[in-house]
Amino acid sequence: MSANDDRVIRERHRRWKPPIYGRDGMTVGQRMKLAREQRGIKAIDVSRRFKVWAEQLSHWEGDYKMPNLVIFAELARYYGVSVDEMYWGPLP
Repeated sequence: MSANDDRVIRERHRRWKPPIYGRDGMTVGQRMKLAREQRGIKAIDVSRRFKVWAEQLSHWEGDYKMPNLVIFAELARYYGVSVDEMYWGPLP
């Protein structure tokens, strides 16, 4: 492994943030994926609809990254849930 590879690995770990857990014990990414799957929508259809790479959607659903707030709100509307429910889970 070269010094450049080691630097890239360190940079990835430095940027990683722990996932956000909501009221239901699920992460934001898990709720995004669950909402998509409950409506029978394929990941490739979502990536085409929002003009993002399928890998980017996978990163969102895997809690590696978060979409920006505008896309997050549009995703919630597309999945038929509120932004609050998608971020924190079902209301108590």
